[in-house]
Amino acid sequence: MSIYTEKRESDPRVMSGILATAALERLDKGQKEDRIKRAYLDSLLWLLDMYRYDAFSAPEPQGVLQQTPLSEPAFQPPESGLQRVKTALVTAHKAAYSDFSKDAVVEELKRVFQFVMEDRGHDADNDQSIKKARTFFSAFIEALGLNA
Repeated sequence: MSIYTEKRESDPRVMSGILATAALERLDKGQKEDRIKRAYLDSLLWLLDMYRYDAFSAPEPQGVLQQTPLSEPAFQPPESGLQRVKTALVTAHKAAYSDFSKDAVVEELKRVFQFVMEDRGHDADNDQSIKKARTFFSAFIEALGLNA
């Protein structure tokens, strides 16, 4: 059993950067499917769905020594790390798919990953789609400020 005596803060930018880097590797190498890479991809698609539906919020961790009653759910508005992730996604969207809606961006990225995972070969349309997906994830990582 864990007991927290103070708030713990993590930076969602770090995990988002890891997921985006794994996506770039998948696009570049077309790696064979394995469970860990699939978990990264599933998490990335979940993050993209959060962007699609503007569903960025996070429960505020509560410690046993805090004054806030535990019966009341405490939610913090999207700020700091989550807000930076959202802003980075908007920046990546504009960089790669400026003429697409959020829904279209997410659906296109899902389609690209489906194509890459099935390794159906190359054609001009799919190569262009993969190039745009690379642009999206590269811009996302850059906007997160993690490419030091």
